[in-house]
Amino acid sequence: MATLGVREVELGRGEPIPALHVRLVASNDAGERTWTLDTRDIHVQLAGRPPRAQSS
Repeated sequence: MATLGVREVELGRGEPIPALHVRLVASNDAGERTWTLDTRDIHVQLAGRPPRAQSS
């Protein structure tokens, strides 16, 4: 997992919002069984910031 940190992003609706861009690389090296990774189950807690609801 890698990130460049929190950046301000302008969505064209007024004020910029903080956004976290994350890159996740997963490799299935444990056999031939098919598996899935549900990104809706991944949560991030940043030091010094309150928890936020996830967005899609």
